[in-house]
Amino acid sequence: MVYQGVAVLPDGLELAYADSGPVSGSSNYTTLILVHGCAFNAHTFERLHERATTFNLRTIAFQRPDYPGSTPFTDNEIAEIREGNEKYLANAQKMMVDFIRYVVKTLEIPVISNLGSVQKGEGISGGLVLVGWSLGAYIPLSVLADPKVVNPEMHGVLEKYLRSVIVYDSPPMTFGIPIPPANPVAGDPTTAAPKPSDFPISITSFFDQPNGWAGDVEAMDRRFAAEKAMWYDWTEEQRNKYVTTSTLMRCEFPTLVEPMQTHFRNNAQKALYDETLAQEFLPNISIGVISVGRSFWHCRWGIWHMEQTYRAKLNEGKKLRKLKAAHLRECNHLAHLENPTLFLDTVKSLI
Repeated sequence: MVYQGVAVLPDGLELAYADSGPVSGSSNYTTLILVHGCAFNAHTFERLHERATTFNLRTIAFQRPDYPGSTPFTDNEIAEIREGNEKYLANAQKMMVDFIRYVVKTLEIPVISNLGSVQKGEGISGGLVLVGWSLGAYIPLSVLADPKVVNPEMHGVLEKYLRSVIVYDSPPMTFGIPIPPANPVAGDPTTAAPKPSDFPISITSFFDQPNGWAGDVEAMDRRFAAEKAMWYDWTEEQRNKYVTTSTLMRCEFPTLVEPMQTHFRNNAQKALYDETLAQEFLPNISIGVISVGRSFWHCRWGIWHMEQTYRAKLNEGKKLRKLKAAHLRECNHLAHLENPTLFLDTVKSLI
């Protein structure tokens, strides 16, 4: 049975969450904290909760601020987002760390077992993994980007519990990277002039991305929407449940432009490519990457660019966090809702 709760964080912020609950009979299950992306909220993870125990996993998905059941942003906070104030990202970092503290202390999840083998990556169970979907991945990444938000007590907690941060089908804006230039698709009016109302169709579409694609933007299916989309099959109740459209213009789209993108870029650079942080700040935490084959082209390109940058840094001789990647060729951007069993199996393979 899925438990619905509200985490009250030290600063009074309330985050609604769904929890699949402890795995019966297991003392070494792993907990996944799932962070949703732009407009599509935590309810999209609901099918994972039903299957998690099969994989010795516990899934916890929280609603970010301004989403159903959680504390809305104040007028001042909305102004800070639209101004590109770096305080917004600092608050997101603090929220993520505080929610981890809540999960560890209140829900009493298992610690990482066999800690002595963490560096080898063998025989590990228990602990927790942060999964950041789409644009929402900047929030889990922020935990690795700024040691200042992690006090000595929480540093010890993270060492005992946090195993990995997984970046799941994220667009380039997650990493503060501009969308690459591309010509409009001939005969497709939505590519040249997409409307905000098309956003849910685009995100739930099944695009025809080429097999073996290796970075050529012009070779991609760059339509804003495809003929097949989950949105068309959803009832009005499902549409209203899964998508919080009010957040698009209010607090999400303003993060996709400068100066906020500069802060996102710094966040990603530190979390993923900073050799000093990788070696000295929670060095045993690994990075997982999930890309999907039939996603909107921004997301496919964003993950590809991230992996290419990581490999380039390794070729320069930098010692970074261990990274493991998986590709779901036939899934779209909502692989976790479309094929939850495959998604959980993939997560399990990365940790």
